[in-house]
Amino acid sequence: MHQTASGYHRLTEYDRDRTPAGGLNWSALPKSYKFYEGRPPLLLPRDFHFPDIPLYTLYAGQSKGTPGEKPPDATILSDLSEFLFLSYGLTARRRAVGEDFFFRSVPSAGALYPSEIYVGAWNVEGLSSGLYHFDTTRHALVLLRKGDFQNVLDVEEVSRPPVSGKGVSFYVSGIFFRSSWKYRKRAYRYVLMDAGHLIENLVLAFKAYEITPLVSLDFKDEQASVLMGVDPMKEVCLAHVHLPGRETPRKKKPASLSPLSSDIVNASTVSAKETVFPEILDIHRSGNTLKRDVPPHGAMKDLLGIRVHQWEGLPRVPAETPGTSFARTVLHRRSHRNFIEKPLAPEVFACLMDLVASAAATQQEDPPFENLLSLGFLAHAVEGLPAGFYLVDAGRRSFGRVRIGSFADPMASICLNQEWLKNAAIHFLFMTRPAALDRTWGPRGYRYAMIAAGRLGQAVYLACTALELGCCGIGAFYDGEARNVLSLDPEAALLYLVAGGYIRHPITS
Repeated sequence: MHQTASGYHRLTEYDRDRTPAGGLNWSALPKSYKFYEGRPPLLLPRDFHFPDIPLYTLYAGQSKGTPGEKPPDATILSDLSEFLFLSYGLTARRRAVGEDFFFRSVPSAGALYPSEIYVGAWNVEGLSSGLYHFDTTRHALVLLRKGDFQNVLDVEEVSRPPVSGKGVSFYVSGIFFRSSWKYRKRAYRYVLMDAGHLIENLVLAFKAYEITPLVSLDFKDEQASVLMGVDPMKEVCLAHVHLPGRETPRKKKPASLSPLSSDIVNASTVSAKETVFPEILDIHRSGNTLKRDVPPHGAMKDLLGIRVHQWEGLPRVPAETPGTSFARTVLHRRSHRNFIEKPLAPEVFACLMDLVASAAATQQEDPPFENLLSLGFLAHAVEGLPAGFYLVDAGRRSFGRVRIGSFADPMASICLNQEWLKNAAIHFLFMTRPAALDRTWGPRGYRYAMIAAGRLGQAVYLACTALELGCCGIGAFYDGEARNVLSLDPEAALLYLVAGGYIRHPITS
């Protein structure tokens, strides 16, 4: 019997009595990188010249555009190389215990990196038309399928702005076992959030080049698996990001799509001792059917069962806003937990809230952020602001007090007793009501919400980095206790917590 999103969420909740115990099976450790044996890589240019555009400019809406606006005649290979590096490239190396660990441009739960990127190059100078896999280790593309298949995932019954003649398409996938090796059936949450981290980087990378993409989470899942040549028991497509291209007559969809060879499909296997969690496959397959016959339920902030006592405008941003470029911010982004007890200065808090609220307000794809999630924060150490729980209305640029009081100790306990959380100045909260998602979108609504949480979580990471603050996201917590401490409705849930604040060793800018 297929799961509902709300049923799956309850099934995978942690509590102190039944949080999964036991050590990790290190003999089944999954591979962090995907390789296609015997298929030569096309090395991408590495002479990077990133646009010197501030992160603040991208999020403040000063780089405007709509999907399909200003389409280039063709994407240049060097630009494609920079898109991919900023989105999912290896940004630094650290030597530990005799081995190299590579940081990437996005965070990942447990540093397990379940996401992969595939590139549909339909109009790229210097690149044959076809579908490619992005090899992060070699910063290269590997050809999987020749030809133009750009329309194969279009879903006619879902309303979306027309984008004709797309020059490039990007497909973001998730490999289940990379995360479930550690997090078991709860891993589906993290696979979706990690996809959101990556999607946000993709979108910002394109905007830095004055190209506004269209993010689609609606497509035929089975067709996507065949197109990408993945094993749908192990790896699935989660997002399709379109870039505009030269205006061309719309082609008919291919009548059929030939399956790729077994050596390509088998590359979805990342360990010789993989475990399949039926709950993950069940909830994902339950969302294969697109449901769009129920009007959106309204703003999620009104469905949590909590009341705001007083709304006020977000603090004014200083005249001199942060000038750190998006590219530099990506290169220096890390997950930091060495917080120190130091309150955020009013001007820093103002810039942080402005960036995060702008990120939430600009997520207006179908469905928009406000219908999927509610954004809130716990202020622990902010000059001039009482400690407490607040909600944010990103569209109206305002925030409201829910309850005054210190939440630092209970939240550290709720987050599996991670004491370092007590020293963070602020905890951003992404909350939803899974049953409401079910009623509107069916089980696929859970995908929308978790991916949206990942996208906004990445925005918080980047905003903190640009302001020389530390940041770390938490997806593992005792769900029922979090619900009780925040006084959420019994059907509401916390999905993701991202902590920010000053750290012991400042970030190099």
